[in-house]
Amino acid sequence: MSTIAELSDLRGRTAVITGGAGHLGRAMAAALLEAGCRVILIDKFADPLDAACAELLKLGFCDVSTHLTDLENEEVRIAAARVILATGEVDIL
Repeated sequence: MSTIAELSDLRGRTAVITGGAGHLGRAMAAALLEAGCRVILIDKFADPLDAACAELLKLGFCDVSTHLTDLENEEVRIAAARVILATGEVDIL
């Protein structure tokens, strides 16, 4: 039988969190980072996005990065291409 720790092991996985600058985005990022996931926060507001990343780094998580993108327009295709180029693949969106 698998343990909760084994079931929640996300080492080597990549997660992209849209709305990553918000409270829910930060909470999801922290949980995914704790499970071993690499996290990319996406948001359209630079200052809150930088603050979210800084907060997670301050908590000791090091595998978090950001991507400034407005998902309401054509930038979404460019953002997706850049994220995939940088990470190889996205496992969780």
